[in-house]
Amino acid sequence: MDVRLGGSTVVGGATAFAGVVPGTATGDDSNEKTLWSYAIPANVFTELGKAILRATILGRFAQAAVAKKLRVYLASTLVAELQPGDVEGWEAVVLIVGSTSQQAGNIRLTTYKSNAPGTPLVPAGLMIYGILGVPADNAQPLILSVTGQTDAPAAGAITAEGGFVEILNAA
Repeated sequence: MDVRLGGSTVVGGATAFAGVVPGTATGDDSNEKTLWSYAIPANVFTELGKAILRATILGRFAQAAVAKKLRVYLASTLVAELQPGDVEGWEAVVLIVGSTSQQAGNIRLTTYKSNAPGTPLVPAGLMIYGILGVPADNAQPLILSVTGQTDAPAAGAITAEGGFVEILNAA
């Protein structure tokens, strides 16, 4: 099985990098906003156990005094939600791997906090969510997206700095 990404065909067995996909920030309202998204190409998961997808998305939280929600969707299905406390950064790693009966995977959401101004960020929390039932024959592209929402208007309260996607075709 070959996979087509970014205008080039990746021959079976090769790793394909979709590259960096820039992100954006929440607006000056309390509506849920897509911060980052990527269309997983059609037919990537045609053969069970033959493809692995990993997406890594990084972002930050402003110190706005509003409640924040970070969500991850696969197509229209909510697969993970994080309501962070007093933290400054976040990372979402999405892994989808084939199995003998269905595609499955997990999402790891990590939050980061600085112990003092000017010091490096250190992990502050970790949540892991399972994903089951990813269509094995994805004849249409699947949209992977990260959204942000606040309970009151706070422009820039949640920002996705960007992310990258890797697809390994293990054929």
